[in-house]
Amino acid sequence: MPGSVASLVHVNIEEDEVADAAFTRRLQEEYDNEGASESDLSGDSDGDGDGAFGHIDIDDFAVPAVPAEQPELFPERFELDSVTLDCGDVKIGDVVELKDTSSISIMGRRYGDFLLVKHIVEDIGTVKVTLRGFRLRRCTNLAPLFDAKLNDLVMMLEVARYDNRPHHVQGITEVSTTEVIGKRICKFTNLTYELMGLKTSSIFIPGRIARTGDSQAISDFLFHNSPLYCRWVNITINEPNGKPYGGEVRRLYKREKEEYEHMSKSAPVKGPPKDDQFDDEGWAFIENPHKILRRSGSVESLDDDYDPRRRTIPSRPAKYKFADIFCGAGGASYGAVEAGLTVQYGVEIDKNVIESYHYNHPNSKPLAMDAHNFPAKASGNRKKYGVDQVHFSTTCKYFAHCHTRDGKDDQMNYETIFTVGPILKVLKPPYATAEQAPGMSLLRKHRNSFRKFLNMIMDAGYNVRYQVIDLSSYGLPQRRRRLLFNMSKIGYPLAPFPNPTHGLRGSGLKRFVSVADALEKLERVPAGHRHNDPLHQPEAMRWYDKTPYDPHTSFLKGLITTSGGKNWHYTGKRKYTAREYSFLQTFPIDAYFHGSPTSAIQAIGNAYPPIAASQHMLTCAQTREAFDHGYIGAEEEIRDLWETLNTKGINVTNAAQFRYLNRLEKNAARSDYVPPSIWARSTIIEPRAAAQNRRAEVLNSRLRRQREVLAEAEFAEDKGEIIWVFEDDD
Repeated sequence: MPGSVASLVHVNIEEDEVADAAFTRRLQEEYDNEGASESDLSGDSDGDGDGAFGHIDIDDFAVPAVPAEQPELFPERFELDSVTLDCGDVKIGDVVELKDTSSISIMGRRYGDFLLVKHIVEDIGTVKVTLRGFRLRRCTNLAPLFDAKLNDLVMMLEVARYDNRPHHVQGITEVSTTEVIGKRICKFTNLTYELMGLKTSSIFIPGRIARTGDSQAISDFLFHNSPLYCRWVNITINEPNGKPYGGEVRRLYKREKEEYEHMSKSAPVKGPPKDDQFDDEGWAFIENPHKILRRSGSVESLDDDYDPRRRTIPSRPAKYKFADIFCGAGGASYGAVEAGLTVQYGVEIDKNVIESYHYNHPNSKPLAMDAHNFPAKASGNRKKYGVDQVHFSTTCKYFAHCHTRDGKDDQMNYETIFTVGPILKVLKPPYATAEQAPGMSLLRKHRNSFRKFLNMIMDAGYNVRYQVIDLSSYGLPQRRRRLLFNMSKIGYPLAPFPNPTHGLRGSGLKRFVSVADALEKLERVPAGHRHNDPLHQPEAMRWYDKTPYDPHTSFLKGLITTSGGKNWHYTGKRKYTAREYSFLQTFPIDAYFHGSPTSAIQAIGNAYPPIAASQHMLTCAQTREAFDHGYIGAEEEIRDLWETLNTKGINVTNAAQFRYLNRLEKNAARSDYVPPSIWARSTIIEPRAAAQNRRAEVLNSRLRRQREVLAEAEFAEDKGEIIWVFEDDD
């Protein structure tokens, strides 16, 4: 009635957007209709190989937006403060809704994108006006990467891996004003949905809709008219070939929230019309039935008893504590030890493999148990199980590209990824890492699993960065591509991935490690001293007739898998021994593998190579230490820690007060160096300088004998043995 006051009613607002069968089918059609095709990009086809992938992109619904160019490239353009469109005046800071190009329309709902307008540009010659800004997308479109909460958005940024400009500069996109269909109110927040969202907001809707009690009609109205909430950022990182092999998914930073709020000139959420504007229907006020119990600045408190800013820096830095989940024989733990971490314990379900871990890491506690049961064991006992850094090597067989047939352990292997979230929630380490087969992120059939994995990490209160990396760039003598993850608890900065240490000639980096380089220490040991090692009996190997290759100028011919992979000794006469495989996987000479050579090769093939793990763990520890000392902030965009600190004038080289930062080095790669494609087929390595190649040939016999003696002594010392050497009197 005209002149009436708004009535107060309680309405149950649907928390999640509808995901009925029709909606699911439409999403699946979007996935299946993508133009990418699966192709063999590396030639690997055995074991846990990672070479063939159908290219996919986490940014599901492709849009024809033009990548933003730098302002100086547009001398015939100038910026406007606003532009008048059919929907009204659009100003800088407004959020506009764009035409739906996703082809998804369920129950009359549009699932088009939105744009946070940062620039309004007019071309002088054509008088054409374009909008430049950040693309926003409904979380529903990317489910299950994000929970499909009603009116929740994610900011989509697409950047280039080797572009040094900040992500928020690269990520600007440009759209035509003809794409705009309306303006929307959007709130930017770094709080969870439970603390800020439609459930915690007071909303006005037409009384005729509210009085019906029809939850679907109310949800539809809210979908099309109520405020939007952007709390997530999804960054896709493209390789030079334009394909995305990495990314970052995180909560919106507080500084970003404040910047976008400052930009926005939008009116506040609409209240009920004034009395003289009421129609016969009236308006209903939906009161929030949930109470906000607590807020803590920009981020909700995830751990009441811990505040990283209260940490005091000890005069003698203590080692960070480390836990290895799915530890296997201890490859990641070897890397952690090399990085300077203290390994507290390892979790492994295979009792034979845990024997190897216990021998290799006697100062850590081996926990022979199912990782699914570990959260219950550790819950309420963080003093015993709490650590600074956790690593997860969840089973990769299920996600390998060569896994084309169902296996008896598929369900068990698949379910290992669902242990990560619960363990993070219980241990709450500041940092965590993980490694997986690249197929998890790149194969279309695993898309939902990958998204669920990231969702669990974010739900545990962590931001996450991921990248497919060829581990040969870290000194591994094989083209081993792995999907690596860096996770940081909200309140800590995300660690970058390690800079490459090995590369092509002229790159400024060390030369790639060849098969001969990796086996050099083992091959210096004379044959007569090998009989004590059951894992290295080359004389007893079955003979082959394969094409020989030069070990000084070659990687391994294939990936080391649980069966050894499609590899053969460089002589072409036999397979590699289990001990040779352990060297080629960068295990130390005294690494122990329980059981037969076959079971040893299986453990070796499953391992995270220690040489890559050490650099991975060290970079996280250095980031943590820099943060603890106040050198970097929790929300800094760090892609190279040395460059970040150097820009600030902070020199940490050989500083006694550091345990990890004093090992921080400048990236040795030339500024214009772009590594070879991670899918390159070639296994050829450039030869060493001629003088180095001929060094062994110019040694006289006595010097050669001295080198053999030193090798024997070193080998015996590693094995805990004593040898006697008698020199001839001649």
